[in-house]
Amino acid sequence: MKSLGILGCGNMGTALTISAARTHQELKIYLYDIDTEKSAALANKTWGEVCSDIESLFVNSEAILIALKPDILLQVIRGHRCNDKLFISIAAGISLSALKNANPASRWIRVMPNAPVLINSGVLVWAAEESVTQEDASFFSALFKGSGKLFKMQEKLLDTVTGLSGSGPAYIFLIINALAEGAVLDGMSKDQALQIAALTVEGAAKMVTTTDIHPEILKDRTTSPGGTTAAGLWVLEKNGVRGSLIETVQTAARRSRELGQ
Repeated sequence: MKSLGILGCGNMGTALTISAARTHQELKIYLYDIDTEKSAALANKTWGEVCSDIESLFVNSEAILIALKPDILLQVIRGHRCNDKLFISIAAGISLSALKNANPASRWIRVMPNAPVLINSGVLVWAAEESVTQEDASFFSALFKGSGKLFKMQEKLLDTVTGLSGSGPAYIFLIINALAEGAVLDGMSKDQALQIAALTVEGAAKMVTTTDIHPEILKDRTTSPGGTTAAGLWVLEKNGVRGSLIETVQTAARRSRELGQ
């Protein structure tokens, strides 16, 4: 495939487009957003061509990335049907069957990306309905291989993925800021505290992803009896941080299912 349409130029649509353009300079990109300032801004960041309407976007594009909010996605698709296209939806909660029913003549991939795709460090979990060809799957994988790590899963797990990795960066941003604020209370500057907290989270994450060691074991290895880490962990456990994070993922996943209803 030589051309990609982008329907919706918000934060995630923009991030994925920039990432794809950075990796595939031969790709022809077409853009449409009801907010013309957004599509124009994205065109300036890539070599994309702004389309005047959805119909022209669909006609010019072999594949279309739909980056619309779940509450309007199906309405738009039903109102602008087209044949024999590969559609890629990033909408939380909207199932492949619902997408297929809205536009039966095309093929559908559903993907849940997260914010770090903008810096090529994202997580993209995807599922495909049965009419998607091997060529489609290869195009999709090649398109976003530079955006981060791709995982193909059963569709029933995508709502869980939404609660874990889709929303996950926001949880980590909150944690980084909270850790930094603790250091600020003890006299460190906010800029230094944020940088050190962020690098600490990054380093800890790399220890999990680059070894076969379970994080619980890594935690125990960095905790000396009666030491500073043990004292800090006691506060986290006393305040139910572990349980809160578990509940956070489950609540976000449940909300993703609700959006699909």
